[in-house]
Amino acid sequence: MNSKVPPHNIEAEQSVLGAILMDESNIARAEELLSPHDFYRGAHKEIYESMLDLHNERKPIDTVTLINSLRNRGVLEKIGGIGYLSELIEMVPINRNYLEYCQIVHEKAVIRNLIHTATQILEDSYGQYDNIGDVIDRAEQEIFKVSQGRRTGDFQSIQETLSTTLAQIEAIESKKGKLTGIETGFTELNHITSGLQPSDLIIVAARPSMGKTAFALNIAQNAAIKDNRSVAIFSLEMSKEQLVQRMLCAASLVDSNNVRTGNLSKEDWERMVVGYNTLYGASIF
Repeated sequence: MNSKVPPHNIEAEQSVLGAILMDESNIARAEELLSPHDFYRGAHKEIYESMLDLHNERKPIDTVTLINSLRNRGVLEKIGGIGYLSELIEMVPINRNYLEYCQIVHEKAVIRNLIHTATQILEDSYGQYDNIGDVIDRAEQEIFKVSQGRRTGDFQSIQETLSTTLAQIEAIESKKGKLTGIETGFTELNHITSGLQPSDLIIVAARPSMGKTAFALNIAQNAAIKDNRSVAIFSLEMSKEQLVQRMLCAASLVDSNNVRTGNLSKEDWERMVVGYNTLYGASIF
């Protein structure tokens, strides 16, 4: 049996709860980052749950209302009584570091979830299975759930964002009209977007068979070859061979219909060799 104590930080948990008692406006920010299950100590889960109940009922959160809520739920003595609530307020080092305390609590919870998931995957792997692919799929799904459970969002003041925004504007000015993002290979698109920018989500929409896939593959090729970037391509419709065949035809300037029908001339093959060498050196996955 594994006797290791799961990762946790009791002081951070106490500081989160104490900070809410000191300033009830902190609960709104805590709710964005923490769930009751993120707390390791059972008493802290109960206290935080009561705080959320009061907040959702639009009631004030202070020692009096919290004691009443815990008493009504029958858990006041379980959490350590009235005395423990008073201690929580004294446990807060610096109230302005409140979000940092929340992040510590949440990160410890994520690690505990990861340990639990990894243990379950290990047990499943020792069991009987007919298809190794099913075992791997389940493992990936469980790890993905842990990843999705992370809450990395944080509040930032406009002063902080103004500083980064000004730095971006200065960087753009220093390039004097040159691309600030990744090369797409399409002049007009580059002019509109200044290249592909970090955090951009670009959706290509059109009717079926209008060339959406070919367009996206061309951009991927150009980013990898012209801008020396690493590119990942995901497709739910086409196999990897079909995708690479399209890219090879585009890089070789060979009619894809000639490839599909096997009607390739000597010149086509010569261009295919050039296209092959071009793609072979690209960082495309």
